[in-house]
Amino acid sequence: MNGKKKTMKRFVIWCLKFRWVERLARLILRPLREVPGCAGLWRRLKWALSAQSQGREIDLRWATLPTGAGLYVHLGELVGSIYFERDSYEPVTTRFVMKHLKPGQTFIDIGANYGYFTMLAASLVSENGKVVAFEANPNLQTMARRSSERNGFQGRVISADVALSDSNQDKATFYVSTNPSQMGISTMHPWQGHLNAGNLSLQNTITIRTVCFDDWVKNAELKTIDMIKLDVEGSELQVLRGMKASLLRHKPAYIISETSLDGEVSRFLQSIGYHASPLELLVPKVKWGNILFVRGDGVGKG
Repeated sequence: MNGKKKTMKRFVIWCLKFRWVERLARLILRPLREVPGCAGLWRRLKWALSAQSQGREIDLRWATLPTGAGLYVHLGELVGSIYFERDSYEPVTTRFVMKHLKPGQTFIDIGANYGYFTMLAASLVSENGKVVAFEANPNLQTMARRSSERNGFQGRVISADVALSDSNQDKATFYVSTNPSQMGISTMHPWQGHLNAGNLSLQNTITIRTVCFDDWVKNAELKTIDMIKLDVEGSELQVLRGMKASLLRHKPAYIISETSLDGEVSRFLQSIGYHASPLELLVPKVKWGNILFVRGDGVGKG
């Protein structure tokens, strides 16, 4: 290890031990990140802090979202990047939600993960609006609830610790990520690539409950559904099948799903009156990422 790397490692360990040092470094270096001489140091600091703190509960950070709301994050996670730069996590999708979600509306966050879009939406819908956050991973659900409580959003955020699907099951298998920096890949439908890489394991599972949204919503006090964010690591089609009646009844203006532009999810939503277009492609070559679905009758345009 060369001298520069050793110095950076010692500095990072010092930062983790004395949090005020980290805050001071972030305060000083962030405004200078566009300056050539400081940009490299800023990148190395972010990388080193993230690498040292992966999966450590003691190293949670309170990060600020573009709306001013906050979120507990692990620096090693992808969403942890917002601790350093507010606009670094799915910025196009973030700006879309901020532009189109209004006070008093209802936002459904399916696969809420750490609660990034839950907290973002809760700060936008205000006290008269509602946000429903579905997250089956108990650790992430706990994290999101802590963020909601610290933000004072308890009255407007409904936390549902179940997985949505097209059937109701009391004992469904859920594959939990073995990689502390990728907890968001936990899923009911493990991708072979993650299994091969060791990020998921057929042995690392928990038992969860699944429900159809159409059944769940019968006991919920939701007058409208205005926008849906859907990201459930391969279960999107099953979720939509289980909420078809609600989609036809409430006619949400916008649905944002992490999926393929030309896949089964797109065909399903197009069959019930939605137009698909790429919003934020994460893998442009295969047209995969956050796809925007807008109602074809003109509702929600603009």
